[in-house]
Amino acid sequence: AKKRWWRKLRRGSDGVAAETIALRELMIVILIGAVIIGGAFMIAFNFVRPAPPNRFVISTGYETGAYHLYSQRYRDLLAREKIEVELRPSTGSVDNLKRLLDPESGVDVALIQGGVTPPANVGHGLVSLAALYYEPLWIFYRADTDLTRLSQLDGKRIAAGPEGSGTRALVGSMLETSGALKSRVSLLPLGGPAAAEALIAGKIDAALMVAGPDAPFVLKLLKTPGIRLMNLSHAEAMSRHFNYLSTVTLPRGMIDIAADIPPSNIRMVATTATLVARGDFHPALVGVLLQAAAKTHGRAGVFHKTGEFPAAREGDFPVSED
Repeated sequence: AKKRWWRKLRRGSDGVAAETIALRELMIVILIGAVIIGGAFMIAFNFVRPAPPNRFVISTGYETGAYHLYSQRYRDLLAREKIEVELRPSTGSVDNLKRLLDPESGVDVALIQGGVTPPANVGHGLVSLAALYYEPLWIFYRADTDLTRLSQLDGKRIAAGPEGSGTRALVGSMLETSGALKSRVSLLPLGGPAAAEALIAGKIDAALMVAGPDAPFVLKLLKTPGIRLMNLSHAEAMSRHFNYLSTVTLPRGMIDIAADIPPSNIRMVATTATLVARGDFHPALVGVLLQAAAKTHGRAGVFHKTGEFPAAREGDFPVSED
């Protein structure tokens, strides 16, 4: 009986010991698993971006301008991908840049004209997503003879774009460099359709505007008797003096072959419209936005060939790694 009691007691002791060991091993496994899972969360938190948002805000330009028109096309294309794009009209490139630099503005992306850059002492953290298309500078004027140099506009009434616009910034620099501001010059804050109407009515002598060749007011001026388009003799020199400018040519008859508009090749300078974003713009959104830009700007135009745009070009802002 004593032997049977001893064996029973021993079996019970071994069972308790075995359960203790098993419990201890289970706790070790749970602890190791918790450490691994916690480490994975830490890595994800520090190195992996969160899931892409399904909306973003783009600062455009005047509601009648090209920037706003193209942004509407991006919005419509991205809506098919269930991405909401909010359009915020502005006064132009300078206003767009200010919004991108302001962390409280809520703007993620903007279209900006080449040559409009932040002050040198401002750390902006902005990146270029793509160069989109050439934006030529149209120099329309009233005169009995052909003008070929900006200095010949000295002393005249000139529509140079609204204050704060990219056109005003570009035109002001070019007129000053060319010596067109030596005497009293009236730079009027007119742009687009307003500048075109003023020139047609004879209220101003010249209108300098940055716009696409399909802008209605550009086409109207090209077809209006008495209005001339300057064949800029210093186009190449200007493009080398200002590194954000390119030399382009409007071929003879490109606007209207039957009517022979223009009646000769016209040398012009052009800046480049660029899609600029904050540095923390999600890479997944970069991809879908560039797909929309390719569908919008990939075809041949008056000043570029098929596939030339959009392009990753070094310019006023570093190209996004994404």
